[in-house]
Amino acid sequence: GINAEYMGVRGVMEETENPDEKMVAKAQLVSLRKEQRDVDAQIDQMSARAISNSFSGLGVTSFITLVLCSLGISYASSYSNVYKHRPYSGELSHELVGYNNWKEFADNCCCMNYSSSEWPSLEKWVCMNKKVVFRLREEKISNRLESGLNIRPFCNKTFNDYCEIKVQNQNVELWCNGSSFSDLPANKLW
Repeated sequence: GINAEYMGVRGVMEETENPDEKMVAKAQLVSLRKEQRDVDAQIDQMSARAISNSFSGLGVTSFITLVLCSLGISYASSYSNVYKHRPYSGELSHELVGYNNWKEFADNCCCMNYSSSEWPSLEKWVCMNKKVVFRLREEKISNRLESGLNIRPFCNKTFNDYCEIKVQNQNVELWCNGSSFSDLPANKLW
């Protein structure tokens, strides 16, 4: 390339005694230096453009990531109405998360098994109104396992024939065989 030509011209300048040849070699040397500066300037310009494009792309990607994170946070906040399984309140707004009765709740919510080693019998109900409620179905109380699975099977939308959920004065209560179970643990585990 240019370096080989440069070395060749420089060699001619040093070896020749002829002033005309030296002048031609000197002119070639000046031309090669100018050509080398032009090539260096082009390389500098292309490098600067590549670096600039990389940082511009990084900036655009960062902005898009920020927007998507903001949208995710906004969407997640719409699910801020998550009702934990404890403490049991019996309030309609908490137990049936905005639905007026069990049928309406069951028709608009989907149940998933959310059990873990800490809570071995836990339902997660995700509802059309974007609310989520966790229902604990079994619990150890005073070293005794209390269960609501005999009242309603796990994640089932229907109660056994003799039980139902009644709403009275904005409170939800379990009734079986015409009697309220409001004071028993089973009332909290249905």
